[in-house]
Amino acid sequence: MQEVLLDGLARIMAYFALRGSFSEKEKAVLKQLLRELGVDPEIELQKVQQYVARPSELRPTLILRSVRQQLPRSLRYLLYAYIMQLAHADKVYQPEEELFLTEMVKEFEIPEEERILIERFAHVSRVRDIDSPQLLIVGAGDKEVAPSVRHLRLHLSGYVAFLYLPSVDLILMRLVGEGMEAHLNGQWIHGDVIRVFAEGALLRLKGYTLTYKEVLEQFRPAPFQERLLWEVRRLSYKFKDGRTAIHPVSFEVSQGRLVGIMGPSGAGKSTLLRLLSGQIPPSSGKVFLNGTNIHANRKAIQGLLGFVPQEDLLIEELTVWENVYYAARLAYRSDKEAQEATEKTLKQLGLDKIAHLPVGSPLNPVISGGQRKRVNIALEVVRSPLVLFVDEPTSGLSSSDALQVVELLQALAREGRIVFFTLHQPSSEIYKKLDHLLFLDEGGYTIYWGTPIAALQHFRRAAGLAESEQVECPSCRRVEPESLFDIIQQKRITETGEISDQRHVPPERWYQIFWRDYNPPKTQIEVPAPRPRPQASMLRQAFVLWAREGLRKWRTRLSTAALIMAAPLLGLIVGGTLRYHPPGQPYTLYENDNLPTILFTNILAVIFLGMLSSAEELLRDRKIRLREAFLHLSWFSYLHAKLFWVALFSAVQVTLYWGVVSLLVGLHAVWGETWLLLYLVALLSNLISLNLSDTFTHPVP
Repeated sequence: MQEVLLDGLARIMAYFALRGSFSEKEKAVLKQLLRELGVDPEIELQKVQQYVARPSELRPTLILRSVRQQLPRSLRYLLYAYIMQLAHADKVYQPEEELFLTEMVKEFEIPEEERILIERFAHVSRVRDIDSPQLLIVGAGDKEVAPSVRHLRLHLSGYVAFLYLPSVDLILMRLVGEGMEAHLNGQWIHGDVIRVFAEGALLRLKGYTLTYKEVLEQFRPAPFQERLLWEVRRLSYKFKDGRTAIHPVSFEVSQGRLVGIMGPSGAGKSTLLRLLSGQIPPSSGKVFLNGTNIHANRKAIQGLLGFVPQEDLLIEELTVWENVYYAARLAYRSDKEAQEATEKTLKQLGLDKIAHLPVGSPLNPVISGGQRKRVNIALEVVRSPLVLFVDEPTSGLSSSDALQVVELLQALAREGRIVFFTLHQPSSEIYKKLDHLLFLDEGGYTIYWGTPIAALQHFRRAAGLAESEQVECPSCRRVEPESLFDIIQQKRITETGEISDQRHVPPERWYQIFWRDYNPPKTQIEVPAPRPRPQASMLRQAFVLWAREGLRKWRTRLSTAALIMAAPLLGLIVGGTLRYHPPGQPYTLYENDNLPTILFTNILAVIFLGMLSSAEELLRDRKIRLREAFLHLSWFSYLHAKLFWVALFSAVQVTLYWGVVSLLVGLHAVWGETWLLLYLVALLSNLISLNLSDTFTHPVP
């Protein structure tokens, strides 16, 4: 996109040059602007001259329509701001410039209110004249600003002005004042040209640091319903054999933050996520949500935490809507609330258009991998948790799908939640969306906690690399998160010049380097204790699970019918085999020599049928039960729903089986008593099969 932006800039300046309104002052500002964009000014000025030589291509309408077709709205606004600043450079508005800018506003459909803001922001002497909440002044000491302007009073030689354009969600910035300088994403900047303060940006002033998130919240404070403070104090975890899985770590997070947990495979990211979410108890240390220990007071945080594991938790027989709806019914006390929450969540996560589709299985999918991830997230979001944990949400996805999933998590965080998620090697776009980064090295060592851009600077500086502060490409504005792994896992060089298997800096040393200079914050603000969410009653849970299981049976009615038909077929085989009479004589029960074995054979047959129908009932729901156990849903309600359908299924099987056998062997007189005996045996075999199903980890081939 930058190439299109630069080309549009060159064509517009060529148009002005052709009309004689491209002054030396404008040329000087253009050069500085081009340097800030990371390109060679002389090469771009040559482009301007080349366009001047082709005047037929420099009609305003042709230029602007071409730019409009190729640039998104935010970059059109940025181009307008650049041209406006260039036009103000010599403090003389040429008629050609004024006409062109008027046409530009019309073609780019810039609202009048934002046009006025951009015009004043582009004119350095008029920045302080802006009286709008869309302007933020950082600095200016004790000087007064307009009443509606947002102001962070810092003692600087000048000030930094930020202009927020809500229609395109764009933040522009300028350094105003003599001697004003700063570092933007590690790159030294000076001069008062307009710059973009993009997502993930880190601005270092003298003694102060501003992040994109902090600036954005000045303009767009989220309507948080509850203030959240997540505190981790010296948290660690050891395996049963005494090995340390997670070494002590401390940090704090407030509401509205997206936290990424990065690290190599096997470093313990998933273990840390389970530890933070309260699924496993720590060996030492504590985790607090608004002052409440989440491990010691589980009831106090009931319904406030959500966990999305890496494994797929969808019920493949149900549709997208049904998966989310039944999850909502288990969380809310009324079906109306559950339905409203389901519709809201599906729309929020962009799943409303595929709500009617069955999810299918991972091996035989109906919806895409990215959509499956979003549906899994929806199962938790529909409950509106305050803190959400997501394990490897981008694993196995394409770059575009991964970006969409992270944008979704970012949007959920912006609503006031705290979102933790694990990732391995993110792209530059994903990396910049993080508010905080926790880097976990091999052996469970937390070797970094802080802003993502500062992480790149920290490790480059610790490794003694040249230009350690400059971590962003000036021209493409991209960073290289994968360089973190290259630096951290760099191997030693032996005396013979060969690369050894040993790391140049072991995890223990990285751990010491970071925590030696890091002082965990101790927040003094008071936050209200969390309010646990009411949970559906055991009876309601049983009814919902019963309905869900019944729908699953109906959706797999062909396989269900096949199992049912197995009963009369088996009865036909058993009855036909046991029906004996001497040759040439009519059949009578009294003359049947197999009569003593009939009861025993029937018992074996119904045991087989009972175990066949319930062999995988609990096994196939193992992952779903783990999620529902995390939500403290009733195990009794789940088992009750399962047993109801298994018992009903066995009743149908025994009836059909015994009906065929009794018809063939002539045991009509004791039909009811024998049916009851066989049904009780079938129920017993169901219970045995369910117990066996619960002990297996994989289906028996």
